[in-house]
Amino acid sequence: MLCLCVVVAATSGCTGAGGPTQTRTTIPSAPLPTYAEAVRRYNDNARKIDRIWSRAVATIEWTDLKDKRRVEQGDDCFVVYVAPDHFALSVGKLGTTLMWAGCDAERYWVIDAQEPRQAYVGRRANVGRECTDPLPMIGGVNPRDVMRLMAVEPIDPGAVPVAPTVEWHEGRWMIEPPGASTRLHIDPATGLATRIDLLDAAGRSRLICKLSNPVVIESHIVPAGGPAKLAGRMEIELPDGSGSVRLTISSPGDGRADDRIDERLFDFDRIRRVFKIGDDATTLLDHDCDSAP
Repeated sequence: MLCLCVVVAATSGCTGAGGPTQTRTTIPSAPLPTYAEAVRRYNDNARKIDRIWSRAVATIEWTDLKDKRRVEQGDDCFVVYVAPDHFALSVGKLGTTLMWAGCDAERYWVIDAQEPRQAYVGRRANVGRECTDPLPMIGGVNPRDVMRLMAVEPIDPGAVPVAPTVEWHEGRWMIEPPGASTRLHIDPATGLATRIDLLDAAGRSRLICKLSNPVVIESHIVPAGGPAKLAGRMEIELPDGSGSVRLTISSPGDGRADDRIDERLFDFDRIRRVFKIGDDATTLLDHDCDSAP
């Protein structure tokens, strides 16, 4: 079940129901920026990121259905991102693909490539609706959330929250962009996110992602202000401690030099054929909704 835990690697939060409440701290001696300035600093890097291709190593810990603690490592993984809405995460071990997760502008999917192989797919427009079944994995994480946790999506500067708009937390600026169900911790020195929490409807953290060891995204086109950076280490966990993922990124690039990024990486129907998964082994998560894939 490695594949069903890895997508979690891309989505975590800081506190959930029954979990500890996140403490907000204030440092009077250090002036806080305006919300617009905090967003600008964060967006300075995020807006430079339009494509990513990177190898990765994933370490996953979870408790299985028999209440047994499991630890697994995928040493042959890659992450692909094309702004604004295409994403792919392949997890493998010893040259064998175990899981493939991804999304495009309309759909999201997870393919369990271990026998018996199974595919799960739904429309992004139906995410969160009562007619949509959750993905059968820890936290029911949607691959779309992975991009949010990687800190590659710019924040809308036009949407300003109600005061206080910026707070201190453990030496970081903390902001909650309106309507995003996200809490970000930003390093004042670099403008990079060091932690991203995905929030539930009550404003509690449902997934936590700690970001560290920023690395340069290699590109033959150097953006104004210097190259973009991506967290080289992502530590994702569920608030109740039932699962966690550590993702280590290796030598990320924009994939332009060697044309590594192919549209076929985001073609669910083609990927399903490659893994020889038929309709009988494909679950439509939003089959009860008005529109299905």
